[in-house]
Amino acid sequence: MWSRWQADRGVFFNSYLVDGADGAFAVDPLETDDPAVLRALEAAAVKTIVVTNRDHERASAAFAAALGARVIASEPDAASLVRTPDAIVRDGEVMFGWRVIVLDGYKTPGEMVLVNESTRTAISGDAFWGDPAGSLRLMPDAKLADPVRALRSARRVQECNLLHLFVGDGMPAIGTAHALLGAMLDADRRGSLASVDGA
Repeated sequence: MWSRWQADRGVFFNSYLVDGADGAFAVDPLETDDPAVLRALEAAAVKTIVVTNRDHERASAAFAAALGARVIASEPDAASLVRTPDAIVRDGEVMFGWRVIVLDGYKTPGEMVLVNESTRTAISGDAFWGDPAGSLRLMPDAKLADPVRALRSARRVQECNLLHLFVGDGMPAIGTAHALLGAMLDADRRGSLASVDGA
């Protein structure tokens, strides 16, 4: 993980290098002055960069050029990226052992979460904010396309029974993801609606 402090929001923005048995990839790469980041991606032979939503394109084009990597985005967000992605993924597809969950009701139509079921780990972009530390929340309602649909969609992630959730904004939830997602849903007055209506 490499991060950048956002003073206006009081949180860190995060990017990730995932290096597993099925291959290595980077998620939502931020610009950085630390040469160790690029060296780590090169050492892991990263040839794929995943953009979790159209607002997390960040420095993906620069990293793709430096690494000779392809950029992947979800189908609904692909056309909104500044750099046309090299490939798209759809809800339910699996890449590098991570299942794609495309969420509904969020700021962008293609907000997605990556879930590794064998390790009970997920990576999100803007879907969940680890703020304040030790908790999870959705972004403010004003930024969501539909807060109720977003809650219903978030329940799909909570039902994965995760241990770990690495977020794009704020502090990751290590070993506590399932409980924190449940607390987030239960605390929202619309949480009962999300559970009754399913989806």
